[in-house]
Amino acid sequence: MAYTSRAHRAKALAAAVAVAATVVQPSAAFSAGSPLGSASGSIRAVSAVPVVQSLTPAVGSVEGGTAVTVIGSGFTTLDRTNPDAVKFGDLPAARLMVVSDTKLVAVAPARTAGNVQVTVVNANGPSVSRTASFGYRAALAAAFEAITTTATGGVQIPVDVVGGGAGATSAEFTTLKITALVGDVAAKVTWVSSERVKVTLPATTKLGSFPLRLVQGGFAGPQSDATVTYLPGITSVTPSGVGTEGGDLVKIVGAGFGTVDPEDPSAVTFGGVPAADFTVVSDTVIQAVAPAGEAGSAAVQVTTASGSNPESAAARVTYLGALGLDLTGDVFVRAGGGKHLLAVTGATLGDNAKAFGASGISLRLGKTKLTASWVDPTHLSVTLPPPTGDSVTLTLLNGTVSAEVTIPVIPVITSISSATDTIAGGKKVTVKIAGATTATDFRFGSAEATCEGDKSVYVCVVPPADEAGPVWVRFTSGDVVSRFTETATFSYSDLD
Repeated sequence: MAYTSRAHRAKALAAAVAVAATVVQPSAAFSAGSPLGSASGSIRAVSAVPVVQSLTPAVGSVEGGTAVTVIGSGFTTLDRTNPDAVKFGDLPAARLMVVSDTKLVAVAPARTAGNVQVTVVNANGPSVSRTASFGYRAALAAAFEAITTTATGGVQIPVDVVGGGAGATSAEFTTLKITALVGDVAAKVTWVSSERVKVTLPATTKLGSFPLRLVQGGFAGPQSDATVTYLPGITSVTPSGVGTEGGDLVKIVGAGFGTVDPEDPSAVTFGGVPAADFTVVSDTVIQAVAPAGEAGSAAVQVTTASGSNPESAAARVTYLGALGLDLTGDVFVRAGGGKHLLAVTGATLGDNAKAFGASGISLRLGKTKLTASWVDPTHLSVTLPPPTGDSVTLTLLNGTVSAEVTIPVIPVITSISSATDTIAGGKKVTVKIAGATTATDFRFGSAEATCEGDKSVYVCVVPPADEAGPVWVRFTSGDVVSRFTETATFSYSDLD
């Protein structure tokens, strides 16, 4: 029995020697010969199909001519005389160059738009790869009117599509994946019709003139003949109001400031006057010290070798002069407070109440903001609380510019307990005053009255009058006569 078993094993071994075992690797197959059936006992390579891993670029023109770099393996096994060694769909490559076993360059042939598989073929067959798709695209050209804009971007321009279509509908346009490049900066494209689109010019850090290219599915068409010229742009200036004496720190925000020459004093100007100083913080921010200027609006400009920002409402400051009050004549504050009419100097209050409200002009008494109303371009009405001293200091603010004005306080009568009597007089009335520590020489009209009291309360006997009618009650404090108020009115009657 043992002898028979050894005989069976010998037969099985002989059969194994007669059969070759084939193992396939990514780029080659190997046949392992039995040591008993081969003099050397070595492993010999057998070629397999090539492998394609990537294509660069993966899109090109329908006119052909795109040099495509193919990365993979097994490329040295190609028959370079075979026109079908590399194929784009069913068409052979226009030219072929094998660089190494893992790299070759094939020139795409011309064909219609669409996606095709790129296959590499050797004697064992074609490559198989899901990543070997090459897209044929029409070279869309852009036609538009040359435009000058700012580096802040955002402007939409109409562009005619030449050499192909943008899709019959918005939905078809979306499938075409059409975008744009301005210089080398990507731009958004919006469908208008099959022959026209709108391109939103992008913001940029580069100034100068740049062509526009339409890009379909990653394939860029030719450069446009017209160009987009970028200048520096300003979107805001803060604060918008500066003092006429200069020295205010101003933040200028925009784009395209990166190429501003910090050594050029005229690179940043206010109303044509160079800034007292400036620092380029970034491509989008400049900090500048405003120079002195005349009251009114002034353009802010940033200048580079490519040009200056265009004038705009956002690129302006208003020079504000210090406000004052016209104190000529008899200007005073009544000790009882209330509404006062003030004549303002140094700036106009605007042509109407709305303009005044937007002017930034305000008044303060200490830290308290006062309620002020527009009367006309040079006058305002303000309500004052009863002052506590013999003068009032008001702070007038014109934007960021402030000035203080001191106005004398004049004593007044704040109330009379009874505001009527007959022309014979004789009634006793209580008179309250403000703004004086002592009061003398009380008069009802021209008639002198007898009054007793101190500080702010006096009891007066109403003197007789020559005729019926209203009179003004007043008194003297030192050498100052109290001023008329509605509460200082007294009326005589000829009726008992």
